[in-house]
Amino acid sequence: SRQRLAQAEAANRAVATVLSAPDARTVTAPVAGGGTATVVLSRGRGEVVFAPAGLGPLPVTQTYELWLMGPSGVRPAGLLRPDATGRTAPVVAGSLQDADRVGLTIEPAAGSAQPTTDPVVILPLA
Repeated sequence: SRQRLAQAEAANRAVATVLSAPDARTVTAPVAGGGTATVVLSRGRGEVVFAPAGLGPLPVTQTYELWLMGPSGVRPAGLLRPDATGRTAPVVAGSLQDADRVGLTIEPAAGSAQPTTDPVVILPLA
């Protein structure tokens, strides 16, 4: 229990740090199949917070996967599994490097090294 609490507190601090950055910018877009996705970006911190809402449920064999996308390619940035109400915890992705977009795909439950489906949403990191 203590370890889970410590992990949750660390995750909340990471989100708060990006949200409170002086250069934080927000972009929101609809997700194909329902829901929305919001990105809060801080280039100064080199991090982005991805916060979806209302994502559709997936079978246990699949998950949503977040990707950082840019001129040098596509990199995995985290897995998301919505609860029964469609809520997921925000994901903080760092090491933006040359990423100029984030995308969300539906992948096998363990995730993938590269996207195997078309993105359900792509948000610019301009």
